[in-house]
Amino acid sequence: VHIRAHVEAAHGRIGTVDEFIIDRKSSAVTHIVLRHGHLWGKREILVPVHDIDHIKDDTVYLTLNKQAVEDLPDQPKDA
Repeated sequence: VHIRAHVEAAHGRIGTVDEFIIDRKSSAVTHIVLRHGHLWGKREILVPVHDIDHIKDDTVYLTLNKQAVEDLPDQPKDA
């Protein structure tokens, strides 16, 4: 998977991968940062990797529906 790959929630496209969060000790990816919305309503949402169902053809498929994704926290501004 790569930056700008499409992200699909259980009920359709929800955004794109903006970056990856990596654990410093294990070097494992813990979260993807999902870019969601448009210029004025843009959010960068932290999605735990355990909520990824599968990855296929440059698309990340989540186990979550759109509302569950909306309920996830934003990436902290100082991260």
